[in-house]
Amino acid sequence: MITQFFTRFILIPILYAISSLPWFLLYGISDLIAFLLIHVFKYRKSIIDSNIRNSFKGYTSNEIDYLRNKYYKHLADILVESIKGWTISKEDLLKRYSMPNSELMDELKAKNKGIIVIMTHKNNWEWSIMAAPLVLQIPILGVYKTLSNNAMDRFIKGRRTRFGSRAYPMESILLAIRNQTEKPFVAAFMSDQNPASTKHAHWQNFLNQETAFLTGTALIAKKMNLAVVNTFIVKTRRSHYELECKLVCENAGELSIEEIMKKSVQHMEMDILRNPETWLWSHRRWKHKKNA
Repeated sequence: MITQFFTRFILIPILYAISSLPWFLLYGISDLIAFLLIHVFKYRKSIIDSNIRNSFKGYTSNEIDYLRNKYYKHLADILVESIKGWTISKEDLLKRYSMPNSELMDELKAKNKGIIVIMTHKNNWEWSIMAAPLVLQIPILGVYKTLSNNAMDRFIKGRRTRFGSRAYPMESILLAIRNQTEKPFVAAFMSDQNPASTKHAHWQNFLNQETAFLTGTALIAKKMNLAVVNTFIVKTRRSHYELECKLVCENAGELSIEEIMKKSVQHMEMDILRNPETWLWSHRRWKHKKNA
């Protein structure tokens, strides 16, 4: 009860006030956070260093330090951008989040396809679910993890969906897709998480390591014969992003789960290697080991 009261009447109003600050002040806050992450708190430094070292086998200590510090600066930007997203106007968001090359999505939309979009925790994924209905002009179904704090969960869900997207917990997304009668539509999934169990995982070499991937996205796509598209969020400058898309398959029912996963993971790796500092290196991505 105290936690819910604190969140609703103290924490959320404070964060809301920060969200209302102009960009130049938010950038100053981000710079301060980055300084603290690099020189004081050293947030998850051992995890970040281990992930980088195992992903880039030939990196020296100086190269690891350089990439880690660039990641900390980017992470600080993502934090303030996410908070800013709670109050950002539609017009400002569209100035900062665009899709200049939309030919692939336009083609799938013209065919009235249901589309599974596979994303990674790279650049500002938080803004994607907000901007997608404005950029793509079709229904967006987003998958999210329910927060244990009910007050914060309701607040964040409401902020993320205020421009027209719909958010569903993982356990109900299949039913939501089945009930989606309006086409075309997009169902967006984050597919670079570490699975809770490897019992039905797909294993593939990813960033120089045998890595377990959830197969639920591919299973849903194949079961309902949806198109599958990898999306890449490209940072063009501070707090400005462009969305790129790459086709995995137009009709997932024609491929095996392994084929869908293999192609999608290859796309994700290629995207991360372009700008590695913008991926979520502080995540415990490789907790599971194959045949362990």
